[in-house]
Amino acid sequence: MEPSISSSSSATHFLIYGIVIYLSSTIISGGNETDHEALLQIRSLVTLDPYGALSTWNNSLHFCDWDHVYCGKRHRRVTYIELESNGVEGSLSPYVGNLSFLRRLSLVSRWNPTFLGESYINGSIPHTLGHLKSLKEVLLGSCNLSYINGTIPRSIGSLVGLETLILGGNQFVGNIPSTIGNLQKQKIIQLGENQLSGQIPDAMGNLSSLISLDLSSNMLEGVIPSSLGNCRNMLALYLYDNKLSGKIPTQLLQVSSLSIILDLSKNKLFGSLPTEVGDLNMLTIMDLYQIITYKVLFLLALVIVVAF
Repeated sequence: MEPSISSSSSATHFLIYGIVIYLSSTIISGGNETDHEALLQIRSLVTLDPYGALSTWNNSLHFCDWDHVYCGKRHRRVTYIELESNGVEGSLSPYVGNLSFLRRLSLVSRWNPTFLGESYINGSIPHTLGHLKSLKEVLLGSCNLSYINGTIPRSIGSLVGLETLILGGNQFVGNIPSTIGNLQKQKIIQLGENQLSGQIPDAMGNLSSLISLDLSSNMLEGVIPSSLGNCRNMLALYLYDNKLSGKIPTQLLQVSSLSIILDLSKNKLFGSLPTEVGDLNMLTIMDLYQIITYKVLFLLALVIVVAF
């Protein structure tokens, strides 16, 4: 007796369903193994762990149960690594680029209720960080004696989902990569207190979602790009303590959203203050100390009158 069409179809559907389940489990299992190996490689570059922050990072537990590692509930893949303020010392492994579901990487030192000691992370940022398309926050700033050095990798422009980039207070050198202009979702960029040189990339004007930009206390030179006037959601701009020259672009002073601070002090800017400064009637603080060489007093008085 030949099998009916309906029974044959059901068998085919069941077979396809079984193959899909098998392949899915294989992919997830493979992904889990990738994350597991990446975390162990990260652990291998930790040279000091005085409080045992990474003591659970071994094969006795699933890595999602390790301290300071957070996973998504559905795929059981690593989404967040938190190593701040645990006294950990070491460098950042290139294997971090294999954590393809990672959304937040935090090594920045900050005060918290369970503070044990400053984390000291040194070395450079591996270019493999650019592989992490799901990454939304990179918090690698420093407020202690640990410094990340080297250049900011061009691959950072591949982090198209990134919203917050904190690299301040380190020892970064070289230029700000123009690829940073690819980060269309970027809201906060903090690169202050480094040793960055060269010019501010025109491409930063592409960051239409940007609300805060801090490039202060570096060695940046050249003119302030007029393209920053395209950042129509900007609330705060910190460019003080650099070697910027030329005139303040009128386009920048037409960003009506600037309401917290505009700090251009301690640069080599010159010329008169554009009358467009009077359009910044929501601005709380404007610091132009040690920059403008003439025609300032009248317009500053005008700004004060408008502000108050």
